[in-house]
Amino acid sequence: MLPLLGRLDFNSDASVFKRVYVMDIQSLTVSERIILAEALWDSVISEDVTIDLTSPQLAELNQRLAAFEADQNVGSPWSEVKARILSK
Repeated sequence: MLPLLGRLDFNSDASVFKRVYVMDIQSLTVSERIILAEALWDSVISEDVTIDLTSPQLAELNQRLAAFEADQNVGSPWSEVKARILSK
């Protein structure tokens, strides 16, 4: 259980937190947890900072970019991916 940090406080359209205080994340509804995740992500990307990659992360990204540039395979459309998943 998380320590008591306060209470959840939404604005009228429930899309933005004014303050986030949570006693137990599992006590939140799924919608509230999604809103919390969005608020956390928004707080991260609002700061103009560069996130340093580790050498393995950079190597993986470079390998993926090189593979894409070699074959230009953009992947499968969502409808095909979903159909493959649902057929299992």
